[in-house]
Amino acid sequence: MPTKQNAIYALTFIGALVAYTAPAAAVVTSSSSAYGVKANVNVLANVLDLKAGIGSTSGSAPGAYDKSNTVAKVTAGTNLTTRVFGVPVVNAKVGIGTGVITTRAKSDVPNAVNASASATVDNLGVNFTPLNLLGLDLVSLNVGARAITSTTQVGVGPDGLWGSGSSDLAGLNITGGLLGLLKLDFSALAHAGPNTAINLGAISLILNEQQQTITDDSISFFTNALRITLTDYALNGHLLNGNIIVGHSEARISGYVPPVVTPPAAAVPEPATWAMMILGFGMVGFGARQRRSRMARVTA
Repeated sequence: MPTKQNAIYALTFIGALVAYTAPAAAVVTSSSSAYGVKANVNVLANVLDLKAGIGSTSGSAPGAYDKSNTVAKVTAGTNLTTRVFGVPVVNAKVGIGTGVITTRAKSDVPNAVNASASATVDNLGVNFTPLNLLGLDLVSLNVGARAITSTTQVGVGPDGLWGSGSSDLAGLNITGGLLGLLKLDFSALAHAGPNTAINLGAISLILNEQQQTITDDSISFFTNALRITLTDYALNGHLLNGNIIVGHSEARISGYVPPVVTPPAAAVPEPATWAMMILGFGMVGFGARQRRSRMARVTA
């Protein structure tokens, strides 16, 4: 009977081993993207809509990638014109112009856990004119820069997931104002710290805008080299509202599980140690046998 029970236990154990399925290993994924210019600005009913992002590029992994895109230049704008007897008298407008736009997205997953993106915009020019009277810009604002670049990276370090971003705004300046008398040189802010704000009333700028979202197994990080926001920029009843983003880059990692640190394996005994252990076991066994023999004689 004990033999039968042992057989049943053995079969049950073997069945459990066969039925057991190890949990699937976590799959690490990453993605990154970038674009040169994105805009959504209203001039009352007229809209400058560049929501798709000019010069965009993107990629996702697993499956390492290195993608790039180049656009020669961008010219876009919209306006609202008031005419008197068919002659344009009052004009409100917004326009965007750039030189070359270059973007890149890269990741080495699954070979290494990382992702990055960058965007560069040359010769930026953004113009806001809420009042142009008979062809003369009475009130205007121009934002310009020789070159604008943003870079974003995410990866894994000794302390787990990490992300970083940086921006370079070379030759940033603002001109215009009433009759073009405003001239502001922001070239000293070429390497502005994260989320540096410049408030000009109805128009505000954020330089090196950054945001990070991180959990135990994922990280998301984006950088905007320049964000321009218009809030009811008004004169003579003409309203400008919206956002323009220049130099956007972002990167993500998800599904990351930190490796389990296992203690070092026990050292294998040297041959001499094995010999001592065997001799010790033998002596213990010999002693036990001698005790059983003496007990047997006493009993007899």
